[in-house]
Amino acid sequence: MAAKTRFSVALDEGEYAELLDPADKHRISMAWIVRRAVAEFLERCRHEQQRPLRLPAGAHRSRQRLSGTPPVPRSDLPFGSEFSPAQIGLPALLELAHEHEADWKNFEAAVRDRYFAGHDTSDYNKGKLANNTKLSMRAYGLIGGKDI
Repeated sequence: MAAKTRFSVALDEGEYAELLDPADKHRISMAWIVRRAVAEFLERCRHEQQRPLRLPAGAHRSRQRLSGTPPVPRSDLPFGSEFSPAQIGLPALLELAHEHEADWKNFEAAVRDRYFAGHDTSDYNKGKLANNTKLSMRAYGLIGGKDI
């Protein structure tokens, strides 16, 4: 058997939460899921050797400033799919932020109930998704550090 090399993988909390359910349901480890995904990716690459792997547009420039936008502060926290137009309506989210101005716990609860209540995951993970939404709003400068 070949020697194994360990490395870390950082997933946003939404991705991690989505993986917990099938891992528990099928009684498999997260490490197994990652190894399987890597094996499938490598197999696809072997069959598509002529085509280079293409990153999404702008991925290699992720830290460059876009013209006219303030820089987003560096953070080890990911801001993923829970803060996307397909997931959350920004005008309604801003109304919730205004409604719960100085009460971040109630704001997160309102976001969880409005946008993540129907997710097939634990209440804890729904709360983390709501918290990530608040953190994303801060990172994008929609609310200040003292707001919510």
